Amino acid sequence: MTVIDYYKYPFLKGLDEEVAKYGKGITLNDLIGGENNQNVLNAKKRIISVIKSEPLEPYSRLRDSVIVFYTTIILIAILNNKILTEKYVDAETKVFLNELKNENEENLVEIAKQLGVKVELKPIEVVKREESKKGIKEKQIRLPFAINFIEYLKQTRRARKEYEELKLNMQFLKEGNVYLNKDKLLLLLESRVKDRLEVLIGSIKLNEVPESLKKLADDLRGRKTPPCILELQKRKELSEEEQKILITYYLNVGYDVDTQIFKEELVRKLKGDKRTRYIVYSCKRIRELGYCVSDCGVTNPLQLYYGKLT
Repeated sequence: MTVIDYYKYPFLKGLDEEVAKYGKGITLNDLIGGENNQNVLNAKKRIISVIKSEPLEPYSRLRDSVIVFYTTIILIAILNNKILTEKYVDAETKVFLNELKNENEENLVEIAKQLGVKVELKPIEVVKREESKKGIKEKQIRLPFAINFIEYLKQTRRARKEYEELKLNMQFLKEGNVYLNKDKLLLLLESRVKDRLEVLIGSIKLNEVPESLKKLADDLRGRKTPPCILELQKRKELSEEEQKILITYYLNVGYDVDTQIFKEELVRKLKGDKRTRYIVYSCKRIRELGYCVSDCGVTNPLQLYYGKLT
């Protein structure tokens, strides 16, 4: 039996549908009140965790998870910072993937369909041949999920660029279907969840946003460059460690990194990909390295850049 807990996956539920359950005439503004409203505080907390590169709390632990989710989405849209949005989407996707890992096969198929992926539960057993020093070893593996070949190419257009294991030549094909195990289906769904989150953020109509959230977003904006970063920017010659601090900071706030100033090889290394991107040093670590020049009252330089948000 398929039973989806939408409060673990609030992106699958519409905001209007959720608000309507509170009664006729109730609006989102009624549910979030002022900036001290618990739903707003929870949304704010999620954004702070994203900035600090800390793991996000699962929605299953929140009382009004759908309201918190959409409040966070609206704040991200208002703040309109490309790097913050990207980090937020990646962080939220990890939360949902951790939940999806624990779902049974029937639920995964239903969630996939609600994400626009036409997949069937159609298990087959195939023989996989593996080479080792002892020779060729064969073992049977179960592939429970089937997706039409054309549908697979369409749905994995983004994911195949990120994951080698989703490339077509790595799959088992039979009678026009691509067969997947659970791990590969989860990689495909990861891409679809990211797409859904990006679409939701992009669809926010700022002229319809509650005034309380607009005011909160205005209060949150800071854009103050940390003193330690300003001090390093003044130096004509930078050690590799100093370059690393500046490059990582620039990447996290969306600044261009000039390869005429910084070592090109170091820039490439620090950029990495979304799964290996380096995070900004904490203030504690910067003090240990001797680069702290002022007691700013924060724990990470990014907290100054994002101002009152933290």
